[in-house]
Amino acid sequence: MASTTVKELIPTDFKLISATASQTIPEVLKLLTENNILSVPIWNEAEKKFDRFVDLLDIVMMVVVLGAAKDLVDALSTREVDWKEYIEQESKIFSSEPVRELADASERNPWVSVSSVLPILSLMDMFSKDVNLHRVMVTDNDQNVIGVITQSRMIQFLQDNVDKFPTLAATNVKDIVRTTDVVSITPDKKAMDAYQLIISSQVSGVAIVNEQGELVGVISASDVRRSLESNVFTDMHLPIAMYLEKGVPELKTVASSQIPVCVAPNESLKDTLEKLVQNQIHRIFVAEEKKPTGVLSLCDIISAISQ
Repeated sequence: MASTTVKELIPTDFKLISATASQTIPEVLKLLTENNILSVPIWNEAEKKFDRFVDLLDIVMMVVVLGAAKDLVDALSTREVDWKEYIEQESKIFSSEPVRELADASERNPWVSVSSVLPILSLMDMFSKDVNLHRVMVTDNDQNVIGVITQSRMIQFLQDNVDKFPTLAATNVKDIVRTTDVVSITPDKKAMDAYQLIISSQVSGVAIVNEQGELVGVISASDVRRSLESNVFTDMHLPIAMYLEKGVPELKTVASSQIPVCVAPNESLKDTLEKLVQNQIHRIFVAEEKKPTGVLSLCDIISAISQ
C-alpha cells in the first residue's frame, strides 16, 4: 500500500456529479437518488471552486430538526398543531432552502481534499476510527478535482488485494469487534423515530429487531431517498415496516425489507470484506442465533487493517 498512490484508486470511468450552492434540497435529494450516491460536492460560484459536501446524513438532520420543532410547538401551545398544517409549512422550508446552507449539518461530513500523488496509506488514516472521514476529494497539482475516494472504494481496494496480507485476512471477526449493545429499533416505530435515533446515536444506520431481539432489517440515512419532496414528511410518520416497503417508482428505487447481511464471530476478515463488497453495504452485523451482538462499519474494517 505504500507504493500505491491515491490516483490509482480513482475508477477509470469516474464522472464527477455535483450540485450548485443555489440548488434546493429536493433537487439535490433527487440527484442523489437518480445516481444512487450518498453525497455530492457543492460548487462555490463566487470562488470558482468546490468547497463543501452535502450528504444524506445532512438531509436526515434537517428532517429530524423540523420534526422536533413540531413537538416543541405542541408543548408550547395550548393545542396540538394540526399535522397537515405543520407538514405544509415544513415542506415549504424544505423546498426553498438552498442546499449550501445544509452542508455538514450532521457535523460528520467535513470537506477534505488530498493530492493524487499521496500514498493510499494516508487515506487509511483518514478513513480509520480516529478521523472517520467518509469521503475525500482528490486534486491534481493544479488543485483541479479529478476524483472522489470514499470508504467504500477503499474497502473495494482492500478486498481486491486481500491475499497480500494473509495473516490479517484470516483474523476472526470476534478479534476485531467488541460485543456491544447494538443501536436498534422495532418495526412498529415510526421512520422519524429511527432517524432521530440515527442522529442522537451518531451512527448512519440502526438495526431493526423483533420482540425476540432477532435481527429483521436495517434502516439507514440512505433510506431517506424513498420519498420525493411532495411526501417526504408524511412518509416519516409511517411505521418503519411500511416505510421500508415504499419506493419511488419514477426514480426506480426499490424496497429493501430483506434481512441485513451478517457475519458470525468466527468468520474471517476476508469473508467479511467479500460480503461488504458483494452486497455494496456500509455496515455488517455480527450475529449469533439471529440476534445482533455487534456491528462492523467500514471504518472499523479499515482501522483493523491499518494497525
